[in-house]
Amino acid sequence: MRRQLYPRTLAGTLTRLRRLRLEDRKISVHWRNDPQVRDRVLGFPLPVTETMEGRWVNAILNDRSRTRLVMAIEDASDR
Repeated sequence: MRRQLYPRTLAGTLTRLRRLRLEDRKISVHWRNDPQVRDRVLGFPLPVTETMEGRWVNAILNDRSRTRLVMAIEDASDR
């Protein structure tokens, strides 16, 4: 049995890091299409659709290579 790469959650008083979930695509597609985020951070020139984001999230969730760590960030208002 392989050891878990990271904990299920890391929680503080204001934020929590947790494993990515498929339903996160509905939120992340919005910030990926925000011009300031897209142009300054991502460098992806085209709009990202929910379908594209769903494929990316599924790829992350099914990746067993253990070469990257992807977590969602929630603030206290998301809980």
